Amino acid sequence: MPASSPQPDPGRAQTVVIPRGKRAGRRRPGGWLIGSILAVLALAAAAWGAWTYVIPHSVDVPRVTGLSMAAATARIQDADLTVSLAPGDYSLQVPEGHVLRIQPATGATVRTGTKVTLTPSLGPPLVPVPDLVGKTIPEARDLLRKAHFTLGKRTPRFSDRFPQGRVIAQSEPGAGTAPQGSAIDVVVSKGPTPQPVPKVIGKSEEQARSMLTAWVVKKEGAYSDSVPRGQVVAQDPDPRTRVQPGQAVTIVVSLGPKFFDVPNFVGMKKNAAIAAIQALGLRAQWYPVPGSNGDTVVSQLPEGGTRVRAGSTVTIYVA
Repeated sequence: MPASSPQPDPGRAQTVVIPRGKRAGRRRPGGWLIGSILAVLALAAAAWGAWTYVIPHSVDVPRVTGLSMAAATARIQDADLTVSLAPGDYSLQVPEGHVLRIQPATGATVRTGTKVTLTPSLGPPLVPVPDLVGKTIPEARDLLRKAHFTLGKRTPRFSDRFPQGRVIAQSEPGAGTAPQGSAIDVVVSKGPTPQPVPKVIGKSEEQARSMLTAWVVKKEGAYSDSVPRGQVVAQDPDPRTRVQPGQAVTIVVSLGPKFFDVPNFVGMKKNAAIAAIQALGLRAQWYPVPGSNGDTVVSQLPEGGTRVRAGSTVTIYVA
């Protein structure tokens, strides 16, 4: 007979097996590390904010004297300071538009945000300018030195009013003002404006000189077989050339032919004969006829019609 199956004990509790599954609410690995980092960052941010905005800071006033106002302003602001401008003041050392003074002083320790006052330079003070018009360059230089200026650029220009070498204009007018120590430019006369030289060739020497009164006339002589003695045969410079009045103009006056026939002076009065001889470029000498007291030419050497060289001597005898 087969064995019967064991019967459960009615007095014993039954054991129930539950299947293994995922545990609810289990924490992700590393989460505590991220939280710690965030907490540290929050504390650091709070500390930085407190350091920056709650706790007061100090800074040294930077050196900005002599800098341009723009550069000085930027340097002050970079130091977490604020900029204030004071009225400008004149200075011979600091250029206009640069920092002349600073308050508080350079290097002073102040709190950030402190107001720093900058005083800009107005450059040199304005002083009266002397009147230089009509003065020579040495005179102008001396006047400028005494007035605390220097002589600047000199520009030459023709002037019919002022002689050569005199000041005819200046960059800053006399009785005006200019920065002390600045240079005053001047315009200096070159003398009168050049004028065209008239043509005097063919004129007598006297006529030529009357036409050339604005210039200094220099005379030269030259023999000529075609141009009568005493007439201008050439000039330098050429006609219509512009020459400054007061400069030299050379005229060449005819001496007549180099060889010519001497005229007959017999019968002429002594003085008239002498003048005629000299007008021909000859030398004249005279002698009285012994025992006479007249002044009429009675003979001559060489005789009339004799060919002579210019500059020769003609002797006349009067009675």
